[in-house]
Amino acid sequence: MAAIPVYFLHEEDFVWIPGILDSEDTVEQAAQKLAQHVVGLRVQERPGKRVGITLLEDSASEGTLLDPHRKVGETIEPLSVLKLVWI
Repeated sequence: MAAIPVYFLHEEDFVWIPGILDSEDTVEQAAQKLAQHVVGLRVQERPGKRVGITLLEDSASEGTLLDPHRKVGETIEPLSVLKLVWI
């Protein structure tokens, strides 16, 4: 396991949060772990929806939705800026 530091926010929130991801987790597992810090606390849960991760290239970018089955270590660089989205 390698720790990958990131910054993230949920699409329905406005607070950027620092986080640490496990390089061996899948993107889907990472999304669930990050969502625990927001969904049900700052953002209302949406039944029937799950959380995905988009990788933001810059502040004006909508981001690229990451494949939920890929490993975090293969797709997310340290200090990446991520947005959690409902899918």
